[in-house]
Amino acid sequence: LPSTTAEASVPSSSTTSQSNLSTTTQPQTKVAKRSSTDNLSSSLASNSQPQAKKAKPIPASPVPYDQLLKGVTFTLSGYQDPARGNIRTRATAMGAVYQRNWTRGCTHCIAAFETTPKNTQARKAGGKIVEKHWVDECHRLKKRVREYPHMFALDQSLYGDDASDEAELPTLPIDDDDDDD
Repeated sequence: LPSTTAEASVPSSSTTSQSNLSTTTQPQTKVAKRSSTDNLSSSLASNSQPQAKKAKPIPASPVPYDQLLKGVTFTLSGYQDPARGNIRTRATAMGAVYQRNWTRGCTHCIAAFETTPKNTQARKAGGKIVEKHWVDECHRLKKRVREYPHMFALDQSLYGDDASDEAELPTLPIDDDDDDD
């Protein structure tokens, strides 16, 4: 039986082994260079060919449409029908609750003007006064958006320049008596 030894496969001179190593590593380097060149060529070729655009799936809203304004109890101020009815219908369809007058349970006053008696009540109670565009934007984007960009300047100043919706409006003292002081 012929015996196989490690000596048979290993060259005897160090010069030969170095040249074998260099010839062994050169083809690997060339292969790597070829594959990166091939990849570059194939990516250039694929970029030059028109590709069909894949339609991106629209992510489902994490909140159902009829619950977008859940927790919002609002009153309307300064709007006449039919605009008043349209705003009320759209907001309640998104889960908000409508109150004819400002009550302690209200969270928002959707107002056409900056200064109305309902707005004054809302400010004193710490409510948020927004324009109808807030409701329109929630409807258009199918999500609840920040109130701050839809507030009147006076109400934005109560929040400050870098307001976030987590910030609370300062609650002003409620004037329970009927005199004008």
